[in-house]
Parts: sequence; C-alpha cells; structure tokens
Amino acid sequence: MSAASEVASSRGYALAMAPIGDWAGKTTIPYDGAIVVDPVPENRLVQRALVDGRPLVTVGRLDSTVTSSVDNDFSAVVSEVLDHLWEKGSRRPGLISSPVSASYAADCVQAYEGWCKVRGVQPRLEVVSGSLSEDTGRQAAERLLSREDAPDSIFATLDRLALGASMAASAAQDVMIVSLGDSSAVAGASTPLTAVELQPVEIGRAAAEMLIEQIEGEQSIKSVTIPAHLVVRASTEAGARPTN
Repeated sequence: MSAASEVASSRGYALAMAPIGDWAGKTTIPYDGAIVVDPVPENRLVQRALVDGRPLVTVGRLDSTVTSSVDNDFSAVVSEVLDHLWEKGSRRPGLISSPVSASYAADCVQAYEGWCKVRGVQPRLEVVSGSLSEDTGRQAAERLLSREDAPDSIFATLDRLALGASMAASAAQDVMIVSLGDSSAVAGASTPLTAVELQPVEIGRAAAEMLIEQIEGEQSIKSVTIPAHLVVRASTEAGARPTN
C-alpha cells in the first residue's frame, strides 16, 4: 500500500498499517477513516469503522451500501485467462482458489464454473483452507494432478499458490500455470509464470484518494473498477499443445 501512503502524505494525512487480529477492536487510537484489503464482514476494523461511523473504503467488495470499494473485474479476468489457456490447447483447466470468504475468490470460482459450463468442461477445483502459501498451493496442485482426469493447466488465485502449483507441476509434462497477481517471484520463477497484473499501485492510490475525499466530505459512497491485464510468459507459451 505504498501508493496509498504517498497519496495520504501528499494530502496531509498519515496512513498507519493495522495488524491483523483483535487490535482494531481494542485500540483507543483515534482515526479518521479506514482502508481494508480483502474484507470479510467479521473483520474487526470493518466492524469498528461501521460502528464508529467512520468513512470506510474496501479493496475488494463488501456487500454493504455504506462502504466505498476499489476492485478488479474478476469475471473478465477469469474469462481472459481461461480463453488464453484454451487457445494454447488446454481442455482440462483447473482452479486453485483462496477461501471464498473474500469477494475476489468467490468471483473467480463463480466465473470459472460459469466458463466451464459454457465450454462443456468438467470443473476441477481446489479451495485452499488455512495458510495461503507455496506449500498449500503445492498440496492443492498435487491433489488436482493425482485425479484420473487431471488438469492440463492450473489457474491459481494468489501468486504464492501459483508458485506452489508450479512446483507440483514440474514433474508433470505440459501443465500450464497462471497466477492471479504478478510479482517478482512469479516473473523470476525457474519457468516464469504467466500472470494477471492487477495494478496494485493504481488500486492503492484510488483507495486512498476515495477515503480522503470522504473524510473531507467531497465524495459520497461509490465503487471504482481498476482494469487488469494478462502478462504472458513461458509457463503457458512453453506448454502450448495441439487442440483436439
């Protein structure tokens, strides 16, 4: 959220990073408003901001009429990724998803299942529980790849999950990998991963500007969608196969 911090500083505000957990419910530190990333209704900072009547901007959708949000169009993102994999010859795309309590993951799962239905493809889905790490991504990919109808490509909803999937897929010939979210680790992997660039700098900047405008009474509740784009790398280029 460095972009958000820069915007806040330029407008005379300080952006403080709140730790995860019960801190938000217990602290007495005054605040003008809050930005919450990947919100869920039970998030303590969300609850406190709503109770205190403070301006609240979420990065990701929170089904509430009293919060502004900044997000990507994940339905369009998933369709672009799966169409790319289809063009490269994948006929059994799989999805490794973060917990669907976060709106982006729920949107991705819904869009994936809808795309599979239209294409007449059997969904191959693993939802990760617990920590979101390379290890849990690898384990989820191993479960998918051990199926009789194993996927020939895997789309993961987090860069760490995608990196773990690439470890599991390294022993499986021609399994293509795509990451939702780009990073230096994704680009610098032994086989660089195709990734969706979500433009986090633009998201952070938009969130901070929206929050400050609400604090200063210049803006009402609204939603902003930041466009994303696919960055194609070797993990799908090298895996191209003839179509059936």
